[in-house]
Amino acid sequence: MGRGLGLAVALCAAARVTAWDMDGSVIIGTEANFDEIISASSFSLVEFYAPWCGHCKELAPEYAAAADTLADKGSAVKLIKVDATEQEKLASRYSVDAYPSLMWFAGDRPAVEFTGGRTAADIVVWVTKKSGPNPIPITSIEEADAAKKETPTAAFGFFDSQEGAEIKAYNEAALLSDLTFYIVTDTEVAAHLKATEFPSLVFTSEGDEADVTFDKEWDATTVSEWCIGSSVPLVIEFTDQSASKIFDGPLKVHLILFVKKSSDKFETVVNDMKTSAASFRGRLLYVYVDADKDDNGRILEFFGLSKDDTPAYRIINLEGEMTKYAPPSTDTTADVLSAFSASYFDGSIKAHLKSQTAPDDWDAKSVKVLVSSNFEQVALDDSKDVLVEFYAPWCGHCKQLTPIFDELGDAYEHDASVVIAKMDATENELAGIAIESFPTIYLFRKGAKATSENPSDVKSLYTVYEGERELGPFLEYMQVETGVTGRRKGQEAATEGSEDDTGGGQGHEEL
Repeated sequence: MGRGLGLAVALCAAARVTAWDMDGSVIIGTEANFDEIISASSFSLVEFYAPWCGHCKELAPEYAAAADTLADKGSAVKLIKVDATEQEKLASRYSVDAYPSLMWFAGDRPAVEFTGGRTAADIVVWVTKKSGPNPIPITSIEEADAAKKETPTAAFGFFDSQEGAEIKAYNEAALLSDLTFYIVTDTEVAAHLKATEFPSLVFTSEGDEADVTFDKEWDATTVSEWCIGSSVPLVIEFTDQSASKIFDGPLKVHLILFVKKSSDKFETVVNDMKTSAASFRGRLLYVYVDADKDDNGRILEFFGLSKDDTPAYRIINLEGEMTKYAPPSTDTTADVLSAFSASYFDGSIKAHLKSQTAPDDWDAKSVKVLVSSNFEQVALDDSKDVLVEFYAPWCGHCKQLTPIFDELGDAYEHDASVVIAKMDATENELAGIAIESFPTIYLFRKGAKATSENPSDVKSLYTVYEGERELGPFLEYMQVETGVTGRRKGQEAATEGSEDDTGGGQGHEEL
């Protein structure tokens, strides 16, 4: 009776699965069936996509191949895809704002972002790790051979006991990382994998540095960082093929060195990079860019460099504000590279900010011209309200805004307590402010430093203008925010309560 009931339940479940629309081994999710699919699946990876999205089209065959592999293995993981342009409510429910967006569902736990790679193999490795034991035990030679074949990039820990600080550190590191961790306690299996010492840790990967042996202190953070560093080459060239590994990989702090491959210094420079990189494995990714390639010119430009400056190098932190750091020397020897890298981690170097030279007539017109070097003096003057447009010379919306902003500057030229200003954000960088779209308009508030709990945090000193980019809305906004009325061209001086034309500011209305 019990067996019959169990078989009936299984058959019902199977019938329900086949009732869902499928694209190969991928389930097609909709607002109508999504909750049912997630509830019926122990583990699910969901792709929210748009049919017109180029990245989604590139991912599609890899996603389908991963689903086929998992289905062939009998995995409990289900791969689902949702057309976010048709299932808008479902996409909104999970705050999907970019394509493709991949989310991981495990039981009744909240969905989390997928952080793996975008190849079929990467997807299979990631979901297998998330859905199975961690680290994964290997108990036979057959399992060992399968692990080496299926996950060529992985950590293998060898232990002769289930107790001890080393195995504890290894187990904790496995939980910290998205990489695959295997654990071997059987001496015959260990010998098959050529392990001769216990405890020991070997990281295997494809490429020139196939097997790397752990030689540091056994604590979870050190093991995790070392494995992350061992998962990528010591030094990697930036190319179209390697770009995703570099920018989507686990290491977000990079030392990027620009060098011409045609240079007689090239091999020496790369060898010195490898020597230095070994000391920072797991913390800093060393990348070189061939300055001979015209396509790499934009990267040089981003760092404020030209071909004539090479070899040259910078450190960049890709998280947050994409902060860049410049070395005190142009020397590229291993010792100098290591000293520069160490100075980043001990905090002894300051961010390198690109800046133009302020023109002699920067304040001659009603719209003041700001650069990095005069920004603090003008925009962060606590006695004034300063509206700043951050623009790009090539931006069409910025060009349309120029005559309107000029009129706005003229409207407030009569009052010294209000400043209208602009800054080319493609040529000038600021500590604490990252401009990601153009135009971006901030109002730096009078008195903000005096009232801020943390005046050194520049983000506490401004508000974002999000209104229409027309003169009328700008004037209304400035009137409300500053208490000062702008004068349209030809308009008589307006009466501003008890304020005179110097903008006493007593009528400032706080919102």
